[in-house]
Amino acid sequence: MCDDDILEVKNLGKMYKLYQKANDKIRDAFGLNFWKKNYYKEFWALRDVNLQIKKGERVGLIGHNGAGKSTFLKMVIGNLEPTEGTIEIKGKIQALMELGTGFHPDFTGRENIRTSLAYNGLNRSQIRAREEDIIDFAELGDYIDQPVKTYSAGMYARLAFSTATAIEPEVLVIDEVLGAGDAYFSGKCIERMKNLTGNSETTVLFVSHDLASVQALCDRIIWIDRGRVRYDGDPLTAIKRYSDTVREQQENKLKIRDQKVQQKQAIILDKEEELYASLLFRFYSDQPYQAKIRKIQLFTGDELLTEIEVGMAMDNDNKDKSYIIDEKKLMCWHDSEKDEKGYFRSIDKNSGNYGHAPFQLGITKARKAESDFTLVVTGELIKGSHFNLELFDQNTGQYQLLKTLEDTAPLEVQQVKFGMEELFRLLPAKEKEQMQKSDQEAKEEEVPAVSEADVEYQDSSDCWITSAAVYDTEGKGKKVFPFEKQISGFSFEVEFSEEKTCFYFAFLIFTIRGDIVISQVQKVTSKGDRKYRIDIPIGDTRFGTGLYTASFGVYDELDVMDDSKPQSAIALIDRGLSFEIERPLEYGLSLGSVLPVLPIKVSAQNGGKCGCSSVV
Repeated sequence: MCDDDILEVKNLGKMYKLYQKANDKIRDAFGLNFWKKNYYKEFWALRDVNLQIKKGERVGLIGHNGAGKSTFLKMVIGNLEPTEGTIEIKGKIQALMELGTGFHPDFTGRENIRTSLAYNGLNRSQIRAREEDIIDFAELGDYIDQPVKTYSAGMYARLAFSTATAIEPEVLVIDEVLGAGDAYFSGKCIERMKNLTGNSETTVLFVSHDLASVQALCDRIIWIDRGRVRYDGDPLTAIKRYSDTVREQQENKLKIRDQKVQQKQAIILDKEEELYASLLFRFYSDQPYQAKIRKIQLFTGDELLTEIEVGMAMDNDNKDKSYIIDEKKLMCWHDSEKDEKGYFRSIDKNSGNYGHAPFQLGITKARKAESDFTLVVTGELIKGSHFNLELFDQNTGQYQLLKTLEDTAPLEVQQVKFGMEELFRLLPAKEKEQMQKSDQEAKEEEVPAVSEADVEYQDSSDCWITSAAVYDTEGKGKKVFPFEKQISGFSFEVEFSEEKTCFYFAFLIFTIRGDIVISQVQKVTSKGDRKYRIDIPIGDTRFGTGLYTASFGVYDELDVMDDSKPQSAIALIDRGLSFEIERPLEYGLSLGSVLPVLPIKVSAQNGGKCGCSSVV
């Protein structure tokens, strides 16, 4: 460790034992299972983490829930012992990990302050000197002399943070507890942490899902994903890369939602299983085989759809989309190992009762229509071994051969290509029927509208909407837009059964609460045609952050002044086109739903010239 380093982590990993039986856990605690094999499964929550953090650095940790951030911090503060690797710390650590810990619920706020400071080694005069500073910063008023058990989560966060930062520790660890406080107090906390690092060289490790707060405080960000460090460096770059993955997931979710709406399936897509299709593969042979598997990747063209880094953290996490299935005694996967090339798992026919090593790859259902896929397996076969790579047929309940892998050449990478036709053949009958359903059949089928948003998609025998899209400034269809690069417009294509010289259309945009923010009704006249494309540019109008849905309807007649007449649409997408505007990191205030550019003029009473320009 260098002189200016306060924390150094080398090859850090944490493994949990997942027991098949509760009794095995008890026996293991007393060392009574030494004679027994394969009674638990290894789950690596964190692996191969290497970091050096210097004095006075403000380091943010970001990542999805379950990525391994809290596990890492618990090892740093000593609440968990590493399974492998080392942690070296110079200095005293003060940690705010969970609300409800550290204070006695029956003591008043003032009594808990004194107890906490005494526990940290301060004498009476030092406690008196810092007590009032803590009380002033927490701003709890008369509640400071009330029992802590009467406090709200926000009040507790105020007291806990104020007390923890009053002693100026060498390392301050904060894990999400500030999320319980209000925006005003969170801002105070950010400033206090900046002052700590500037004045006393306190090092801050800060975990939060509020990316704006992380960017405002930290001069370095570590992105942890699936138990390993994905990026370590510049805050803006880290947030952009992390936000790109979140945006991609939301983009897929909204695409599938709109497809479901337009196919008139009466469900709202909030569940993960509605977004992804699972492909079950296995390595298998009726003859003995051995191999080391390091990586499994699925591509379409040059684009990586999903991968499993075999032997790394969370490679067997069944909450993920892609993972190996390594049930002890049944499957042929061995525990994770490491050699000079990196991490891997061995597979051996004789190590599992079923004689196979299965794994699952998840792809978004929107990608099922790709023309071809390439499965890439990286590893080494033991000399003389050969085994099959097979894909499970959900209709017959049997595995189908894709390719036999052999050691005819030194195996580093073996590729298996299979097309859409082959994948389609193995889909369950229900999904196959859904994909085969023609647009005309979908028009004739009567299915209830989506209950949550009253979404309706309807055509008639005279008119139908053939496409609907929202696009960015480059003309690309998208679903999720950064606030800084907003929507350019919408496009719709309409087809009539015969030439049409006059029709009406209505276009509306709703917030997620159902409020109308944009409404347009237009009459179209022409010399006559069957097909029309309608482009609706947004211009300078911008949207505030949040989720929106759009409706588009075509009418023979539409009188907005007289609601007594029947005015049924001959083709309609009712709240079936979704899009989302991301929250900008630099704005903390609510921006409203629609932000039109208004021709504002400002004049000074003394006649002087005034300048006026939009800052949002």
